[in-house]
Amino acid sequence: NADAIATRYGVDREGLAVVYNGVDIQRFHPELRGTQGRELRKQLGIDEPIALFAGSGFERKGLDRAILGLANSGVRATLLVAGNGARESYRELIQHCGLRERVRFLGKRSDMPALYAAADLFVLPTRYDPFASACHEAMAAGVAVATTHSNGASELIEPGFNGWIGADDFAPAFALLSDEARLREMGRAARQAAE
Repeated sequence: NADAIATRYGVDREGLAVVYNGVDIQRFHPELRGTQGRELRKQLGIDEPIALFAGSGFERKGLDRAILGLANSGVRATLLVAGNGARESYRELIQHCGLRERVRFLGKRSDMPALYAAADLFVLPTRYDPFASACHEAMAAGVAVATTHSNGASELIEPGFNGWIGADDFAPAFALLSDEARLREMGRAARQAAE
């Protein structure tokens, strides 16, 4: 992000212009919730809140933080994991947390618009990401985003308004899943920010 560049290279922050990654606001759209999102929930057999994690390189993207966040939140929800990564290294953590039926690995997907449409919250507790396009896509789809300050996309998020920003403990982000009305409002605000 611009602050990190200004600090690292000793340049004036005001002289830097940030150009965010673009997002197709028609492809990723809230209207898909009632069609593709509903259909995907039905196919997956899920009738409870869904948190979506998407990305390759699970360790850097913070999948462990997401799993622990769900476990520590006490919220009854499903964590869908889309993307490539070493799943086996997370099996023990999932078992230890008692989430064997709550964390579902989907692998690499070509239907990301439908996945965002099925999700109630997008969670990316990344350790470092210059700008996670998945966060921008989720916001365009009308989904509140929970991420870290180590993600350049966090600059699009106003905590409590259109998303949530934290560090290691993601339980408060998952706790949002217990307030459907608030998440809907945050999702609408996320869409406006993406536009």
